[in-house]
Amino acid sequence: MDSVRQWTLSQGWEYLILDDHFLKLAPDWVRQCCGRNIYAITDIARLIWAHDVLSSAYERVIWVDADVVIFNPEAFARQVKTIQDHGFARELFLRVSGRLTTPKWSLNNAVMVFDHNTQVLGDYLRRCLDELARFRDCEVPRTAMGPILLEQLDATQHLNRIDGVGLFTPAMLEPFAAGQDALMRTYLSYCAVPPSAANLCHFIRNATAAEQRLTLDQVYAKAIDRLIHMGLPFDRSQDSQTQPP
Repeated sequence: MDSVRQWTLSQGWEYLILDDHFLKLAPDWVRQCCGRNIYAITDIARLIWAHDVLSSAYERVIWVDADVVIFNPEAFARQVKTIQDHGFARELFLRVSGRLTTPKWSLNNAVMVFDHNTQVLGDYLRRCLDELARFRDCEVPRTAMGPILLEQLDATQHLNRIDGVGLFTPAMLEPFAAGQDALMRTYLSYCAVPPSAANLCHFIRNATAAEQRLTLDQVYAKAIDRLIHMGLPFDRSQDSQTQPP
């Protein structure tokens, strides 16, 4: 979070940090419907918050999740400044199975940009509320209001992408934290735009057994420190990269 704060202030922008009270921005029926799915509540609360911010004196709002680290602030600023009207992080998920890796590109709301006059923010919020109403009698999937719904919206109106946001899972961070770069280099070979920030998938910690969390925390700490101080292990010998859709 400190990397985001420093990046924000370096650009001359105002930095706002929200505690758990912002979850109360979501209507009562939303919180009741979502139940224990705090992620879906957050997905809706952040959109209501962004709408309120843009209704005041702000011309643009940039949302960044608490588990996003910015390790190349200059490059990330350039990517964000190219966005007009709205933007969502374009992230690459690398599924690892033994020695096989399968890349999957998607949109994610871990990083979002909304300008004052955008219609996308209102459209997205309305779709979230409409979709959520359908889950009143069943459990809401964790990503129902995030990547799943964004893919549906993108199919009809082609949402703007924010490039340069990686999706670094613990499976990738563990060897990277130990100085083993092969898997990270495989990930980078699929990226047309080198990541300058990354979503670290900290939700996985909640699903990790309590006795294993200290080890996971140590992996995160070492990986973040390496990202900020050393950057990514680019393989300069590669002449071509796989282009994302």
